[in-house]
Amino acid sequence: MTETSMRHEQRLKRDPSPLILQAYGAPHIGADKANFHHHLAAHRAHTVMLVERGIIAAADGAAILRALRELEAAGVESVPVRPELNDLFTCTEVLLVKSLGDAVGGRLHTGRSRNDLFMGLERMAAREAVVGKAVVTVVQRAADRQITAELVNQIAVDLLGVRLGLTDAEVAEALDPRINVEVRSTRGGPAPSEVRRMTEARFALLEESRARHERRIEALRDADRRLRAATAVIEERRAG
Repeated sequence: MTETSMRHEQRLKRDPSPLILQAYGAPHIGADKANFHHHLAAHRAHTVMLVERGIIAAADGAAILRALRELEAAGVESVPVRPELNDLFTCTEVLLVKSLGDAVGGRLHTGRSRNDLFMGLERMAAREAVVGKAVVTVVQRAADRQITAELVNQIAVDLLGVRLGLTDAEVAEALDPRINVEVRSTRGGPAPSEVRRMTEARFALLEESRARHERRIEALRDADRRLRAATAVIEERRAG
């Protein structure tokens, strides 16, 4: 494991800093409130899918949908804001699990990865808007085309109303292509360690395929020899 990977792994194990909760979590959830009906729609769609696929019982699905309808009537302000959860979608789900109990509310988690499609798309759109604006800004400059923390932080405030509090070191790390490659070490990722693993695995498969191919060729040769021998026996009998 590289030094960069170790640093990222250690950072993920720590609790969110109060600064992140104050500068990112709370403002992000506040901005999410305008999309509350979209969040509920995502929950409804997910629940319907779970029932239709037979992943959860229809009774559990009905209970979740009733809770969603009641939550919609109560309004977004009825959802407790928990900055450590980073987004309103998760705050809503935690509230539903608490109100329905783990036996039913916990079913919301069934069959879904941590990165929900809805939140993934929303975050990608927000992130790409900030990154895109930063790139356009520096490209339009006649000089000093460096992307700095000050620039990114200001764009985030202008576009999203969120104060990121990024440092120049963090921005430089995010822009470093080598670091971006090294930290993507998930299965199938481009990190050198994962590429080496995949290469070794493919060479092993290639050797297995070659050995299997040779066995099949030898089996065909053996079958041909036996066929010729059987043919010769029949021809000899006919001749005799």
